[in-house]
Amino acid sequence: MNSFADLVKDGTVKEDDKYFTCKRLSVADIVNKPITILGVVKNVRTEHGDGRYILHFKCDDAEGKCFTNSRIMKNQLDQIPAECFPLTATIQSFRDGNRTGYKLT
Repeated sequence: MNSFADLVKDGTVKEDDKYFTCKRLSVADIVNKPITILGVVKNVRTEHGDGRYILHFKCDDAEGKCFTNSRIMKNQLDQIPAECFPLTATIQSFRDGNRTGYKLT
């Protein structure tokens, strides 16, 4: 039987890796690409503040994760029951004043 101490050494897990062990991408890297959302972790604190969401997804047969604080995306994700994942979607960007906004379609 494996021992936890043999598998995980102190200091080997980065803060954002504790959620999903896959490549971290920017939302901008997957805009307008069909993705399969595998899961979501809500209300995560990052160096940029509280309330971020982490999207765990597959895109082009590669697994990844991205952080978002998009008000619209978070509202959309809040409406999806956990048992509905995985699901397919596309993230679209739009201009909102001087900022770039994101939404799922």
